[in-house]
Amino acid sequence: MRPVDHGSALSTGTASLRRTARTAPTLVSIFVLIINCPANADVFIPPDGAPDYVVTYLVEAGGSVRKPRTKTVSHHGAWTRIEQSGGDHPSISYVAKSRRITQRFWSNNAASVAGFSEEWGERQDGERWQTDARRTTERRLIAGERCTVWLVWHSLQQKLEKKSCVTEDGIEVASFTETDRGTLVLDEAVKVERRALRAEDVTPARHLFDPAFWFSQAELQASTADVTTKFNPNDEVRLKRSDETRPSARSGITEVRRRYGTVTSIMTLKSDGEWQHKLSFGSRLLFVFQSDASGAYGSFSVTHLTGHDGHVKMDRAPDIILGESCIWYDDAPGMMDASSHNCETPDGAVLKTVQRSRSHLNEMTAQILRRGANQPADFSLPSNLSDMREWQRSGIRPHDNQ
Repeated sequence: MRPVDHGSALSTGTASLRRTARTAPTLVSIFVLIINCPANADVFIPPDGAPDYVVTYLVEAGGSVRKPRTKTVSHHGAWTRIEQSGGDHPSISYVAKSRRITQRFWSNNAASVAGFSEEWGERQDGERWQTDARRTTERRLIAGERCTVWLVWHSLQQKLEKKSCVTEDGIEVASFTETDRGTLVLDEAVKVERRALRAEDVTPARHLFDPAFWFSQAELQASTADVTTKFNPNDEVRLKRSDETRPSARSGITEVRRRYGTVTSIMTLKSDGEWQHKLSFGSRLLFVFQSDASGAYGSFSVTHLTGHDGHVKMDRAPDIILGESCIWYDDAPGMMDASSHNCETPDGAVLKTVQRSRSHLNEMTAQILRRGANQPADFSLPSNLSDMREWQRSGIRPHDNQ
């Protein structure tokens, strides 16, 4: 039996685990998830041949979870449906893995679709994380099920480990992290059912596989032409990582932020060749593309933004950068394990960013600020995104379970 968790491949011997993020409702939360773990983490996806099942988990409050909630995972064929109720962010996700490619759809509730993502290849981060999953000798009894504990990943810089307890037929019944401050249970099963499910019980609607649906959500032309906002900016800011003396900052990072009306482009480049490009259209839609230098790993996501509960002015003195005054804002208020602070000019140009998590610090400071240099063509989407075949190169179709 080969337990599999969704995300970057984590292989050892005859076993493999993969992992991914639960939800990504806003630009800030996407960034925090990226910097806060070796890769997007924590939703278990069973191996090929695993039985149909429904598992109910109770997630206690603690860490970044402020309210207790329940999670129900249903699996049939190629697809797994994850529904989280209660807590701060109720959500529904659909995940499928085919060969080296994983697709995921998520929503912030049963009626509102929030996003789609596709990931391929294996992401490596050997400087900070050990991601070869290892089966341990530890056995547990959870919800009446005997399971084996797997070490999914661990930090090379501090005491931080992610572990999962998996049954012999590939059902995850618990996941938890261990730090020098103790153990935090992420999920623990309270009920495990092995029963036949239908494809429609676990599969997203067919129209979600059509790029035209996501483009219609964006209303790109209307958003681009919108001049009713307080500002109609046209600027470019080039930032450089400003904490290069830190051991964790061995690879240089530059960032180019460009705005034209309500459209924002953020291109992040690392000295090792890895890159990430974000395109957001007003408060409606966010596209994110990223790849490593070789192209062996990459991902694409589109998120229908459902609101921004952040961007709170901070009680902190303004800074002067490039001769301009900027005011500090908190873009992730209330988060317990991470923070995102930006220093912005009165017309919204970001001149400094400070992103922190439990194990990571990233400071970026503007080196160049130019206004009035951008054109609409600078913000066009890659043409192949209009081709549905590009979205389905993994071979997963809406009802492959049948």
